[in-house]
Amino acid sequence: MGYPSKQTPKDQRLLRNNPQAGKQQSKQPQQQKSKGMSDTPSTAKGYGRIYVDMHNAPEGIKIPVSGRIAWDMMEIRELVDLFQAHIDLLPEYTITGVFFDVSRRAWCLLVESETLPLPEFGEMMPLLLPVWQMGEDKRIHMIDVKVMR
Repeated sequence: MGYPSKQTPKDQRLLRNNPQAGKQQSKQPQQQKSKGMSDTPSTAKGYGRIYVDMHNAPEGIKIPVSGRIAWDMMEIRELVDLFQAHIDLLPEYTITGVFFDVSRRAWCLLVESETLPLPEFGEMMPLLLPVWQMGEDKRIHMIDVKVMR
């Protein structure tokens, strides 16, 4: 059983009930064709992980006591602010979170940037390996970074 046009039975029923629907539908593909990839904004930001050992951590920060670490309990904005004040990242990176990774005994900075790739479904965030330089102001400056997938 074939249909004379490329319309499905559902489309034909809609046209019978509302004759104006066919006119609106014929204009729609032309509008969609005119919109190209350059018209879509590229504001998707990727995320990555930077590990900071205790030698490069801000002064006065202590390792959390083992057994007292709670995961996913609270956001500590002061901790993010402390690392942002101590570490000078490249301009395109922003710290969005900080937590202590017990297995590595290091602080993990979660950063976002438009230059980072978006991970595929099921992938972990990429690991970023920065090149640090200690400044005279005792701040750490990121000189370069390598993205590990």
